[in-house]
Amino acid sequence: MNTWSFSLPIPPSVNATHRHGGGRCWLSTEYQDWRMATRLTLSGQSAGLSDKPVGPYAIWIDIRGGKGWRANRDMDNCGKAILDILQIVGIIESDSTEWVQRIVFTFAKPIKGQSAALLVTIEEWRAQGE
Repeated sequence: MNTWSFSLPIPPSVNATHRHGGGRCWLSTEYQDWRMATRLTLSGQSAGLSDKPVGPYAIWIDIRGGKGWRANRDMDNCGKAILDILQIVGIIESDSTEWVQRIVFTFAKPIKGQSAALLVTIEEWRAQGE
C-alpha cells in the first residue's frame, strides 16, 4: 500500500476555528491564517507527487510537543482542521467515514528548545478481508 507524509504547521484548537456574533458564524482570523500557511506548505511538499492517495484512507497524526503546543491541549482537538485541509487541497477525496476509516494520534514529549512539530501520514487503507 502506498503512503504519503507531510509536515504541517500546528493547527489552532477546533474551539478557535470559528467565531460567532450577531446571529452569524465565520472562520476566525487565526484559522484562516493557518489554512493559508498550510496550503502553501502542502503545495510545496506535494509538488513532486504524481498521484494522490486512493481511498479509503488510514491517517496518522504524529505530534511532538514544544513551543506552539500547550501541554494541557487535547491531542484530538487538531484532527478536524487537518482532515479539512487535506480535503480542501484535494489530497484526500473526503473526510467522511466512507473515506477515512482509521485515524491514529500519537504524541511525543517536547525536545528542549525545539518548536512543536506535526507529521501527517496517509496510507491507502484496506480493512482485513477486503
